[in-house]
Amino acid sequence: MKLSSIILSAATAVIIGFTASQPTTAHIADKEPIGLCIPLPEGHAPTPGPPTTHAFVTFPKYSELAINAAKPDNVPKNYQAQFYNASGATLYPSAYIIHFEMTSYNATECAEACNAVANEACRGFNTYIERAPTKVPGPACPNPDPTYRFVCALYSDVLGLKNTDNEGGLVEGFEVLERGSNGYIRGL
Repeated sequence: MKLSSIILSAATAVIIGFTASQPTTAHIADKEPIGLCIPLPEGHAPTPGPPTTHAFVTFPKYSELAINAAKPDNVPKNYQAQFYNASGATLYPSAYIIHFEMTSYNATECAEACNAVANEACRGFNTYIERAPTKVPGPACPNPDPTYRFVCALYSDVLGLKNTDNEGGLVEGFEVLERGSNGYIRGL
């Protein structure tokens, strides 16, 4: 499973193209490889209790946030909710523009980012909650503690429920998951 990118705060770094099949170790002067275990920023989404995948997929607060964001009064102006509270994030590589972390489940913030893309190239966006690692997984920390992030992903084409088949995957021993996924299209 490819974790296409982990976007960190501007003060830290951006790790692009990290995959479970790529090396996750560093060699120091012909010594044995060491696990990277680079700390990653904490997310802003509520913690579902125990740090298990089961707790993440059954936490009712995530569904509440997604359903509330898709109510007509909460849908951003000039957008239409195409799907809400899906179990996976949008996987549409040919239309992907960028994604970033938000401090709250905020469709308006995501819509503003979509509107700011030049030449109206952004046609839709996906908001979701992601279970992500607190450290870059590697041999020394194959299954680090999780953190929970609100994510906005922008796309250059119309999104539909059929595109929500990115339910995460394993990175080393850590299981990345997405849920509470809402999709919005522009200008309808």
